[in-house]
Amino acid sequence: MDAEKLFSEAHDDIELFLGFNMLAQKLPFSHLNLLIVQDTADEAEIVSANRSVIFEEKNATTAYLKIKNFSSSTAELAATLPMIVNNPAFKSLIIDLRDNGGGGINAAFELAKYIVSEDLEVGYFPTNKLSYSGFEPELFKKLPALQPKSTNEFGEQLRVTPGVKLIFKKPANKVFSGKIFVLTNGLTGSTCEPIVYALKNTNRATVIGEKTFGGMLAASPFVIENKYTLMLPIADFYTYDGVRLDRVGVSPNIEVKSADALEKALEIINGLSTN
Repeated sequence: MDAEKLFSEAHDDIELFLGFNMLAQKLPFSHLNLLIVQDTADEAEIVSANRSVIFEEKNATTAYLKIKNFSSSTAELAATLPMIVNNPAFKSLIIDLRDNGGGGINAAFELAKYIVSEDLEVGYFPTNKLSYSGFEPELFKKLPALQPKSTNEFGEQLRVTPGVKLIFKKPANKVFSGKIFVLTNGLTGSTCEPIVYALKNTNRATVIGEKTFGGMLAASPFVIENKYTLMLPIADFYTYDGVRLDRVGVSPNIEVKSADALEKALEIINGLSTN
């Protein structure tokens, strides 16, 4: 069934929702979704009754941080990360992004603030207002660097500009100086993926687990008749060195099954502590 036929023959909203999103999965790009909701609040400001961040001490020198999403985790990360960074006993940090499908940009910046010690160029978000063909480094480098205060601000900038360059700036606060391990699987997607890629390729972290989902574009909600929200891609994404992650994903340094990733990280950490 094609989209035109679906819209004319769907019997109800549920059939339309399921049919549309099944068709969208067949496209060569991600982030096209239909939602039957009216609330289009900033993703980064969504309030969840459940905790989005879980902190545990796996042993005397290892901190474990499970981040379930980047939609409702900003405040929790702001409260938890300083405790980890300011504890001199922690020599290793495990950041668990398995099953984290992404979310807003606020939480991503909050995480970066405590694990990035120098300016880190994450990548480029060119829009349809920029004339380009594939990765054009000299052109992309001229895009303005953006430090958005919210996901909404980020989206508004992308709607009206040729694109932006995203950089995690060197923070003024203390950052974690020990070993970092990032756990991933096939459901690690969107906002997570540029972070995973940048940490891996700058040797700031060892990535363990499975290849990430490969769904990395900038999208924005458009309300239709106050009944549907259509999420549409509004910008492409290329890493700082020219990799287009959408439909590609990020491969780990050490590939193991998702269920074994944490055990593998602890095995490596224990090996480091005995050497």
